[in-house]
Amino acid sequence: MEQTITIRTNRTTHLTVATLRVYQCLKDKLQDRAEVVDYRKIADEVGMSWNGVKYAVSALIRYGFIKKEGGKLSVN
Repeated sequence: MEQTITIRTNRTTHLTVATLRVYQCLKDKLQDRAEVVDYRKIADEVGMSWNGVKYAVSALIRYGFIKKEGGKLSVN
């Protein structure tokens, strides 16, 4: 079972360590801009599969850590 970390925002959120690695990588890459992101490059950087990155990005969008508009991702 994967380790999870609890983050308290306006509601309690439980994210896996792998999801947090993806978030940190996206945050470093995107900074203050919105861009189309290649999940394969992110996967190589964080040591995950493409599917794992896709799942992590979906979770980050669901919990409001990142936004997806017009196929571009941006960090909130």
